[in-house]
Amino acid sequence: MASVRFRINIKSSTTSSDLLDFTIERNTLVIPPFKALSRETAVAATPLVILPNTNARCMFYFKNLDVTNYVDVTNTAGQVLSRVSPGAFCLLSVKEAVGVSFLANVGNCLTEYGYWTV
Repeated sequence: MASVRFRINIKSSTTSSDLLDFTIERNTLVIPPFKALSRETAVAATPLVILPNTNARCMFYFKNLDVTNYVDVTNTAGQVLSRVSPGAFCLLSVKEAVGVSFLANVGNCLTEYGYWTV
C-alpha cells in the first residue's frame, strides 16, 4: 500500500473584511488501480475516457494547462462534474461505478491528471 498527501492552502486578505487563511490536509492510503500524474490532450469533438467505471472510490486530480480554453470534466454518462478554466485545477472524490472523462471547449487542450483509489 502507498499513501498520497493532499494539501490545499488558501490565503487572502483582499476578498473580504475578514482575513481568509486555512489549510486542508489529508493523508490517504491508496491501492491499485491508480494513475500517477500524466498528460493527455483533450479534444472538442470526443470525450476522452480517463477513468473507466470501476468498483472503487477514487480521488481524481485534473489541471487544464491550456491558456485560452476551458475543459469540462464529466462522468462517462456525459454529465459535467466540473468546468475547469485555463490554468485552473480541480480535485474530485469520485464514487464507485462512476467513470471520468474530459472534453475541451474549443480545439485541443493539454491537460494533466492523476487518480488514486482510496
